[in-house]
Amino acid sequence: MNLEEITRKELDKIKKAAMQVTFQGSVKKNDADADSHLGGKPYILKDEKWPTCISCKEDMDFFLQLREIDSDKNATLKTFYQCDCRIKEFTPFIAIREYSNPDPDFIDHTLFENKDFEDYSVIKLDPSWSAPSWSLLEAYNKSLYDEILKTFENDDEQADAFYDEQRLFNDFLPEDPFTVLYGYPEFYSDPIHPIKCSCCNKYTQFYFQIDSMHKQNINWNDGTLYCYVCPITKTYFFLVN
Repeated sequence: MNLEEITRKELDKIKKAAMQVTFQGSVKKNDADADSHLGGKPYILKDEKWPTCISCKEDMDFFLQLREIDSDKNATLKTFYQCDCRIKEFTPFIAIREYSNPDPDFIDHTLFENKDFEDYSVIKLDPSWSAPSWSLLEAYNKSLYDEILKTFENDDEQADAFYDEQRLFNDFLPEDPFTVLYGYPEFYSDPIHPIKCSCCNKYTQFYFQIDSMHKQNINWNDGTLYCYVCPITKTYFFLVN
């Protein structure tokens, strides 16, 4: 087998299911709902208080809502709020609310009074496959990493370019801007080191990333927001890179 065939075979062993995230339009919307969307108004219940930042104590800004369906067809809705009081230090403050089988009839619309919201964008999720980027490949398939690097006489730049061509050809490379759910993370610069959960000391799993998108008024200090979750404690960790 040639190197292209070897790469394709090895990628099949380590590929993960993922969702390519795209945002459909940007519109004003007065009503809250229980669907996935960026911007707009969040699902929030009558007995809840609006999240406040643990640093500056101000009300946080809602930015993302994700609706996921499990194998038993039960719906889980997660709402994400952020405060950018320390974003220039690449330290995001994110709050999460989680709901099971949410019912839009219980949304408390009075909590939206005197608050500003970004335009509403529908989230489209396209099933895809994901393979680790070149900077992560060594950790997941060292033999393939070494084989490619050897072929290109240890020229890391050429090896990286070849590997990305193979990921693109085999539909294992997400579209830019890199906004993806599940699979492997994509990095513009140096990869983020594996994160261990502070509760159980186990390695966390990549959950999603959202790129800075000025059109949707999402800006992580011109970087990317990464979310990881502990599979045991369900603790969430956020980084900007």
